[in-house]
Amino acid sequence: MIDRDTAWEIATRTLRETGLGTGVIDVRLISESAAHRLPSVYNLDLRGCWIAYANTSCASGLCASTIVVIDGNSGCVVHAGLANDEG
Repeated sequence: MIDRDTAWEIATRTLRETGLGTGVIDVRLISESAAHRLPSVYNLDLRGCWIAYANTSCASGLCASTIVVIDGNSGCVVHAGLANDEG
């Protein structure tokens, strides 16, 4: 299993390459997200994945989070985009 720091580095690189955000503000496992609304990424089981939340600008204040989902075993990015967690 890759560690949090490695997931942070992968997410930072992915955000820079895709232009989806200006940096990473948090990286957590789904089990650490109990107090937060969980991402809803279709056809993707988030268990065992690191979820990196991107720093983005949201003018309206009510926006979906931008995330990078990283497989915890392989370190592969399995999703980069919206978390569908607005509201």
